[in-house]
Amino acid sequence: MLERLEIKQLALIEQAVFEPAAGFTVITGETGAGKSLLLGAIQAVQGSKMSKEQIRAGARNASVEAYFSHGVAALSRQNRADFLAEETEDDDLILARSINTAGRNFCRLNGSLIPLHELQRLGEDLVTVHGQRDSQKIFEVAEHAPLLIKYAAGEWPEEYQEYQKAWQAWRKIVGQLNRVDLSDEERERMIDLFSYQINEIKSLDLKPGEEDALRQKKQKLSQLRGLIASLQQIALCLEGDGAEAGGAISLLEQAGAAAEKVSSLLEKAGLPLDNLSQAKELLLPLARGINKLAAQLDFHPDILEEIEQRLDRIARLKKKYGKDEAAILDFAQQTEIKLDKLTRLEAALQKLTAAEDAAWNEVSVKGEIWQKCLAAAAAELSSSINRELADLGMQQAAFKVEFKQRAPRTATIYGLCEVEFLLQANLGEGYKPLYKIASGGEAARIMLAIKAVLAKVDSVPLLIFDEIDSGVSGETAARVGEKLLLLSRDAQVICVTHSAYIASMADKHYKIYKEVADGRTNTYLTELDQNGAKAEIARLLAGDTDRATAEKLASSLHGKAAEFKRVHGFKSARPD
Repeated sequence: MLERLEIKQLALIEQAVFEPAAGFTVITGETGAGKSLLLGAIQAVQGSKMSKEQIRAGARNASVEAYFSHGVAALSRQNRADFLAEETEDDDLILARSINTAGRNFCRLNGSLIPLHELQRLGEDLVTVHGQRDSQKIFEVAEHAPLLIKYAAGEWPEEYQEYQKAWQAWRKIVGQLNRVDLSDEERERMIDLFSYQINEIKSLDLKPGEEDALRQKKQKLSQLRGLIASLQQIALCLEGDGAEAGGAISLLEQAGAAAEKVSSLLEKAGLPLDNLSQAKELLLPLARGINKLAAQLDFHPDILEEIEQRLDRIARLKKKYGKDEAAILDFAQQTEIKLDKLTRLEAALQKLTAAEDAAWNEVSVKGEIWQKCLAAAAAELSSSINRELADLGMQQAAFKVEFKQRAPRTATIYGLCEVEFLLQANLGEGYKPLYKIASGGEAARIMLAIKAVLAKVDSVPLLIFDEIDSGVSGETAARVGEKLLLLSRDAQVICVTHSAYIASMADKHYKIYKEVADGRTNTYLTELDQNGAKAEIARLLAGDTDRATAEKLASSLHGKAAEFKRVHGFKSARPD
């Protein structure tokens, strides 16, 4: 429930505190006194639009803070999970909203900043304002089935549980089908892909640790290849290639032959020819030894090529399937499992399809039984709401619940049919969706009638009615007041009214008024005691009669209200 609302620097309100009763609270005041400011403040903490133009002249910001006792219990399960810590023990909520002259909005939950959309979600769970259509969840068709189900489940719990059980079992199988139900084309594509991947890995006959072993072997063979190349280069330099290029030995032989022709000259010069022959004799055994050593080294280039090719294939597999041999082999194993499942999928699909058929048949059977319960509940609900409408002076209005059969296999947890609340505001106009109801007092009274019947199953803890007395007076207004009071047994009720009959039924009475002081207009909100409430009710009545008669009638209304409360077991919360 809303325990306290504090408003600061909002339009004409410098500061105001509103502490409504747990039951029924009314707010009265002359036209233009600022009742809309109070409603606007409540809606601000629901996340409605707030602009810097609403800041009181001369102030730096405007703020509204609402304290909801037991507010956590009123939140939906989803909102509790999203916005509150699991370990919280405090059941109360404080929602706050402020805006500064720069136009910046600040929203808070229990002192912590939150986005505006989160404030709006929380506000929807805590407050419903009737008279401002955009905040009424009951206008949303999606809300109608849950409300009807709550209403019906209380009388037919076993039938609903049986339907729920059947529906949940069917949805579980549908979920399994959705996870495995591939088209033939997609299944064949995946079989081809998995088969290719498995064959690509298995064809390599990969062993754990093989890549490291191959790299070590490649390194040794590469080193050996380098040694042989060096030896062959030495031999080539010494012996030549046996064709055009001659080696050092061949060149020495050529030098010796040339030297023979000039031997006498060389001898005279002291240059002995035998140095050339000695050099040749020294190089010949060296060349033979190098050739022999190169031949003895065991090197097979085809083996090195095979190793390099295998390492290349392993590298390609690593890019596709895993960081090492173990990961690649694990990928192959998992893919084999997937392939096996796919090859057995047809049989599984047939089995699941048969199970889904059986489960849907069960849903249909239980759903038909549950639908009969819903139809009976809808008739009872409509009858109850129509009685409430008649009591509220809307004898020509009529409410009904419309069912539309859903397409096969599109049932929801609520049943086999779509549910929508319809209303005929006047005889002969035809039934229309609730969102097409005219705004103002008529809509508010229609909502009051619906809420009066659905209060025990509707979870919103605070209901605010604005303009509900528009176009009604006398006995009808008295009935409206009684309905609001009775409704306050199941929810906290706040009503902005000009009706003395409605005001007389309240547990708490607040008056909102304007005064001018020091050239400044101010709006004030004050809680009235019993005498103050009687005086305000007399003021509301004074337009129809003289002051003395109005005061007498006000006392009479108070007396009737007290008697009504006594008969219906209410304990007045009005201060003396």
